[in-house]
Amino acid sequence: MKLNILDYNTGHAENIDRYISQRAMPQAGRVLANMEDFYTRIQAEATHVSGSLQDFNELFIHYYREVTVYHSVVLRNLKEELKPLLKPKKGEASLSEQGYDHIAKVYKLVKEFVLQSKTIVHLLDEVLVKEYNFPEISHQRQLMELQSDIKEMYFVQKNLCQLLKRWETDKNQHGLQTYYN
Repeated sequence: MKLNILDYNTGHAENIDRYISQRAMPQAGRVLANMEDFYTRIQAEATHVSGSLQDFNELFIHYYREVTVYHSVVLRNLKEELKPLLKPKKGEASLSEQGYDHIAKVYKLVKEFVLQSKTIVHLLDEVLVKEYNFPEISHQRQLMELQSDIKEMYFVQKNLCQLLKRWETDKNQHGLQTYYN
């Protein structure tokens, strides 16, 4: 234990930090940019769009806010919280003593966002089936591309959940092993 050979926190923190930097944040940023572009185009032609899109607009704005908060608050804060675990200094208490106690809370937060993404994908399916009288075919194509990006973000966040869950499982197992030793 003193040689940090069995240190599970640093390995998990590095994997999660790398995954957030390379996959989760760029994908969420791409979804935000596509949502902004799509919404701008729809609003520019608002005089041609029927009133049946009011519910769609409200849903769209709500999900945009959720993705914004998730991207700018949750992922960035998680990345900041992982920094001390990425660069352990000699002489400090071992990471196994310091611990990372709120892995389960972060996992639940990411899991909740995953469920919201799944819901929005299903709702976008319904919008595409009903064809909501979009003025141009390009809007439908752009909405399908946006749906594809959201599906990709869903799978990226689902993988992040698995990484967090694995960390929590290892942490619990490590605690039990320490207790029984």
